[in-house]
Amino acid sequence: MGRLVYIRNRKTTPYDPKTGKGDRGTWPEKKRMEVLTTFLATGSQAHTAAITGIPEQTIRSWRKQEWWNERIKEFKSDNTLVLDNKLTKIMDKALDAVVDRIENGEFMYDPRTGEIRRVPA
Repeated sequence: MGRLVYIRNRKTTPYDPKTGKGDRGTWPEKKRMEVLTTFLATGSQAHTAAITGIPEQTIRSWRKQEWWNERIKEFKSDNTLVLDNKLTKIMDKALDAVVDRIENGEFMYDPRTGEIRRVPA
């Protein structure tokens, strides 16, 4: 005699608590990205679960999936570009200030007159 084995269907659409439609157990893409960014900020599954309301076991299983690592690489590369732009702007301003001081001299306070004047370098 054979046995009957229950096989669950894969859940494809995220559950919406407001409308009651969708499959329970799947999370929308927006919530997944929120979990990912929160995890990158905190570095802890427990903190991420507490902040986002997603079970820690779900976060643990997401971390083992391929999309998690791909999204982390995308996120870090985007942040690297932003950081590179900011550092470039800072270096440009610093170099402009150095060139100005070399060409026009340093600012010095003259205690006799009480004025700030430029002294050649």
